[in-house]
Amino acid sequence: MSCSYPSCDTVIDKLLLCGACKSASYCSKQHQTLHWKQHKIVCNTKPNILCCIANKEEVPYTSCYCEENVYKLGEVIANRDPSKLENTYAIFVTSSNMQVPVWCQRASKSELKPVVWDYHVILLYNGFIYDLDTTLPYPCLVEEYLLKSTRLLDFPLPDENLHLFRLIRMDIFLKHFSSDRSHMATSKASAPSWPCIQSMLASSSMNLPNYWTIKNDEIKSITSISEITDCVSDLGIAISRNDLFKYCKKL
Repeated sequence: MSCSYPSCDTVIDKLLLCGACKSASYCSKQHQTLHWKQHKIVCNTKPNILCCIANKEEVPYTSCYCEENVYKLGEVIANRDPSKLENTYAIFVTSSNMQVPVWCQRASKSELKPVVWDYHVILLYNGFIYDLDTTLPYPCLVEEYLLKSTRLLDFPLPDENLHLFRLIRMDIFLKHFSSDRSHMATSKASAPSWPCIQSMLASSSMNLPNYWTIKNDEIKSITSISEITDCVSDLGIAISRNDLFKYCKKL
């Protein structure tokens, strides 16, 4: 387990938990105190399990197919309570050169080092991130997740590696996404057991690259949360990590 203080790389078996939310964890009282200014913004008095809309065990999962795993997570939510879909977002994480570092990933050989993905896909609902590949709590408070997985405040990155985010409302994503898995043709990873995803309104049998590609002129400078919540484009809206961090607690 790792300390929630962003600049701390300590990994120990037993950590101190925040007494209110039971989500943030610390290697020492000193780091808990130092982190409070950031953590108090997102500190929730309910443990994560009370906020969870889908347990990990309920979601079909295949390693290296994060976009399909999140799609399947969306289907679980749709079957349980479709009214939640309009407030749920599939989020594609990438960078302009498609070499985006993501920390706290199970695929990493060390908890201190990131995995460099071409893209990664997670889900956001009610202030919590659902990442089926993270070593962080599931679900994880969104600001906590961003601070730990992108090292937003303590790890400067070259412009070409900066995290970019594409947010698509889940009800729209479930209707438009498709993948024929051709991008994995040379991969040694095992394919999912379920059929290729071909949504009813998909523009083609393989529109996945449209989601993972984020061009500079696509990135919106957000001035209001409604620019995200009112976006009904099948490709959603592309924003910077600073804007996501600024508005994420309202989503």
